[in-house]
Amino acid sequence: MDKQKFSRRDFVRQGFKSLTSLASDLGFGASGQTGASAQSAVLSAMADYPGDGATLSAFIARPEKPGTYPAIIVIHEIFGLVDHIKDVATRFAREGYVAIAPHLFSREEPIPNRTDLQAMRQLIQTIPDGRILSDLNATIQHLSVLHFVNADRIGAIGFCMGGLYAFLLAAQTTRLRAIADFYGRVVYPERTPLKPEAPLDAVERVNCPVLGIFGDADPVIPVADVDRLREGLQRHQKPFEIKVYPNAPHAFFNDTRESYRPDMAKDAWERTLSFFWKYLRG
Repeated sequence: MDKQKFSRRDFVRQGFKSLTSLASDLGFGASGQTGASAQSAVLSAMADYPGDGATLSAFIARPEKPGTYPAIIVIHEIFGLVDHIKDVATRFAREGYVAIAPHLFSREEPIPNRTDLQAMRQLIQTIPDGRILSDLNATIQHLSVLHFVNADRIGAIGFCMGGLYAFLLAAQTTRLRAIADFYGRVVYPERTPLKPEAPLDAVERVNCPVLGIFGDADPVIPVADVDRLREGLQRHQKPFEIKVYPNAPHAFFNDTRESYRPDMAKDAWERTLSFFWKYLRG
């Protein structure tokens, strides 16, 4: 079947089929593990859906118990849809959300030198921000036709590169109820036709509450940039929360990297759960 021509019913069937086929090549399947404040067993799998002129692949996790749930788009770091991002999505599912993590480099696979930061930076510089934002809007559309998603309660969270796109997405669509930006770039070193604006340029158009998580030892996002972001959100009277952790490096939430700081990551996760509970479930 041509996936670009799915009807609404086909979308719903495909999403349900993907999530209930527990023979996932990820090896997650049904999980009875629970988080500190959750009791949900989880279904998870990879699923495909139409993006901007191409088929996207995404990891989707949801509570096993039948029902309709708020959803969170998990936007990956520059290294793509890695196990850490899948784990974050699974953690959200245990907390009672449908979590979808689109692979925004689906078109570029197979990607050589995936773990080479410089190579991945060069790759992202060749991809228009407009394409990524279109794919994220397609992800919202996909969620809106899944019968187990409350399409009126969708949020997004992004890490590093993903934090920037979560913010830009919130300035482009009214479909999001809240977004969390984990140490996303606030300004671009320079604007280009492919990268025409950064979050600081788009503050006035943000359509939902923002949670910003940053570290003051992050060489990628100086505290001065975070201060400018805070001032812009205040000036335009946008609802927001910003937390800057002392002595925290870039990617301190990522427990697969040397930059991981367990205590700060735990606090940031609890803040994030409280934030999404307030705006997506409260």
